[in-house]
Amino acid sequence: MTSKTPVRRLLVLALLLVLVAGLAAWWLVRGDHAPSPPPPRVAAAPAPAAAATVPAVPPRVTRAAEPDDTDGVIDGRVVNGETHAGVPDAELSFAGEGMESTFRTSSDGTFELTPTVTGSFALSSVTAPGFLPYTPARGNAGMRVTLARGRSVHGVTLVLYPAVDYQGRVIDERGAPVAGARIRLVSSHAGEQMPENLTAEWRSDADGRFTFQATDDSLLEASRGSLRAWGRVDRFVTIQKQLTIQLGRALPRDATITGHVRDGRGAPIAEALVRASSFGAVPTAFAASDAGGAFTLANVDRAAYDVSAEAEDHLRAVRVNVLGGSRNVDLVLDTGLPLAGHVVDGRGAPVPVFTLIAMRRAGSARPVLANQSLVDPQGRFSVRVPAGDYDLLVSARGWARSTQAQATAGATDVRIVLGAGAILRGRVVAARARSPAPMARSSWPASPPDRSRSASSPTAITPGSRTRCRRARAPRSGR
Repeated sequence: MTSKTPVRRLLVLALLLVLVAGLAAWWLVRGDHAPSPPPPRVAAAPAPAAAATVPAVPPRVTRAAEPDDTDGVIDGRVVNGETHAGVPDAELSFAGEGMESTFRTSSDGTFELTPTVTGSFALSSVTAPGFLPYTPARGNAGMRVTLARGRSVHGVTLVLYPAVDYQGRVIDERGAPVAGARIRLVSSHAGEQMPENLTAEWRSDADGRFTFQATDDSLLEASRGSLRAWGRVDRFVTIQKQLTIQLGRALPRDATITGHVRDGRGAPIAEALVRASSFGAVPTAFAASDAGGAFTLANVDRAAYDVSAEAEDHLRAVRVNVLGGSRNVDLVLDTGLPLAGHVVDGRGAPVPVFTLIAMRRAGSARPVLANQSLVDPQGRFSVRVPAGDYDLLVSARGWARSTQAQATAGATDVRIVLGAGAILRGRVVAARARSPAPMARSSWPASPPDRSRSASSPTAITPGSRTRCRRARAPRSGR
């Protein structure tokens, strides 16, 4: 027993030494006494995209100039609505202040408008080889651009869509093909006059066939000798990509309608656009009033027409059931009341490019009485409307759509504030293969883009709101 005592003592001493060493190590490395280590060095990387709750702004958002930008230019880009690539050699035509101006885009689709004179100009057309033309309805006056020295606007985006080939065919009353028929584009929108620089004609071949390009709702006229007929690019034509026009004995259209355009005091209104429209595929007749307010609508038949007139700073007037051949038709245009104001962002800075819709409050109905796309460095708008209460809706690329502001006709100090909004980005994949689906189109709970006019992408939505894609479609691969 006595021989084992030193061994036991040695074992106990060893255990005590191990315990003391462990306690000392713990005391040395504990955080209260150890100095804080330097932060690790991390290589710089691009900042991640903002979270959904933070307003996101797309690139190339249209903006007003900085305070020291005094050139007064308006620059932007014409892009392909399918690929968003720049469209080279696009021609932009502006009318206003008693003059016509034409500009061309560079190789990357960019353009720059420099004010040789200041004032308000309407974008009357945008054309490019291989693309459908932008031809705004006359009543909407196209995009209204205000050029002012010392106030610039940068990043305006205009969109053209590639032209689609349609297959047309002209037949006679028996269904036989008509060779050598003359086909011409009468209007690019329902009830609208075709601009002189955008006329297009085709001839049918031996099988009565021809290939053409036109915007949705365009009207074509086919004729051969005394035979004539019209065809419209309606929804079914855009789906089937085929249009058949059957010639027949049309009315001679040898009548005229004459009259005058006056204001509420009886004074003549010059340069008013007068049109006579009927039902069906009958083309609309157009005329402009002269210095004395007189007009003559030629080449109408002896059916009933709705005759209307519109002029700058006046309300549109309509006379219904006017027979072809009528004389002394008076159209009186009221000046209405102004409805004007400013569109600003959350900081009070002007939003220089936007679309304004004025809807009259008529019970549960909301008829649209004004629809304008504007480029104004100060974010100003001004329309003339009949007396009444209105809902004003403003939208702009890169901004969340405004809530409906209410105003009464005659108000000139309306202030509409746009939020920065957020951008919803996503990816469309094939249902089975889960591979990316190129050239797919997605639609949201809103109107789809008008291929004959303009669109922009991506679209700003209200931050924090819930939304869902209504439909996404991609072209078939042919398999």
